[in-house]
Amino acid sequence: MENSVLKIEGMEIPAAMLPKIEELPKSLQEVAEIVGIEKTIALSNHFQGTTVAFPMLAKFKRKIRNAALREDYDRGATVAELARKYGLAERQTWNILSAAD
Repeated sequence: MENSVLKIEGMEIPAAMLPKIEELPKSLQEVAEIVGIEKTIALSNHFQGTTVAFPMLAKFKRKIRNAALREDYDRGATVAELARKYGLAERQTWNILSAAD
């Protein structure tokens, strides 16, 4: 089919047959709002019956924050300004800056 947007188990599903977000089970509605109906259906089909957990990205976010903090410092921001901007204590800001060296 030319209008198909999704293939599942050999079936082509035309766009007109895709459900609206509010027609999906509650557990999938938020996923659909983020990635769209087509990808939500594909994910649901792939992982059906399985509980999927998404790990937190704290380590990744910290790495990005620390790099941005270092960049701001190298551009002339003071430790007090950085501490306020990133919601840190000045001591922790110094710790991050000294570890980045």
